[in-house]
Amino acid sequence: IAVFGEVLVSLTYGASFQPDTGAIIAFLAAFITQALAVGPNNGLLALGKPSVIFWTHVMGFCVTFALVIWWVDNYGVFGAAVALAAGSAVSNVAKVVTFWLIVDRPETESEL
Repeated sequence: IAVFGEVLVSLTYGASFQPDTGAIIAFLAAFITQALAVGPNNGLLALGKPSVIFWTHVMGFCVTFALVIWWVDNYGVFGAAVALAAGSAVSNVAKVVTFWLIVDRPETESEL
């Protein structure tokens, strides 16, 4: 999609939608960050830490909301898509980092 996005959009929806290809790529970035955080998200649930997931989503929402207000006026749909990708990235990076900090890691190879 990132490489052939313009061609795919043009073939699927027509040439009038080609300017929105950047928004589609930004949405793709948001989905990729969500996919990378599935493991830590499930790990936090398994560890009984659903509140951590909630607060990471609150962080992501705050970033998305602030950026949407700022970027939609200037960049339109592309600004909204990038704001969503940024909020998703913040939320999912927070999940990964929190999971990494919470999980017990063995100190030596003998503890494996």
